[in-house]
Amino acid sequence: MFSKLKIALVLVVIGGLSGLIIFGVNELTYKQIKINIEEQEKAYYRDIFNIKDDFNMYLDITELDDDLDQEIVIYEADSSGNKIDGVIYGVAYKDITKNNYGDITIIIGVDLSGKIAKVVIGSNNNTPTFVNKIETKYLNGFTNQDINDYSVDTFTGASYTYGSVTNAIRLASDYYLESRGDE
Repeated sequence: MFSKLKIALVLVVIGGLSGLIIFGVNELTYKQIKINIEEQEKAYYRDIFNIKDDFNMYLDITELDDDLDQEIVIYEADSSGNKIDGVIYGVAYKDITKNNYGDITIIIGVDLSGKIAKVVIGSNNNTPTFVNKIETKYLNGFTNQDINDYSVDTFTGASYTYGSVTNAIRLASDYYLESRGDE
């Protein structure tokens, strides 16, 4: 019985030390992970709006209560990172949703003329072949379509992933027309 108690005690100590090490690593890397996530977000907006890498960008992020998660207004920033009022590059809408294949993030960029600048699929755990098919064959079809009058392909062979994309575009269109339609 003493040997079983000894084994249990050793396992508790190993578990405790492992937990402390994981906590320490998380504390040490938290800031860098946050910076990396912010840079990845900015990379999506650079891609959507064809913005150069050396452009100082300020993101004005509004959390939305609707089915859509965020509205992001992309401004030019000064060298200190402060927003330069009036210099807007576009508006993006982010929808983080779940379909039958898991979580998926869709970002819809709308340029200043009310046209879809680009649609991108961000982080996701959908089937990679379906996501790749949608990205390579169908997302470019939305580019330059009017946000209030866009067409959708009815057959893609990747219905859950594409359904998430088209739903996100519909939500972005509805929100854009409701909040920015007169701009």
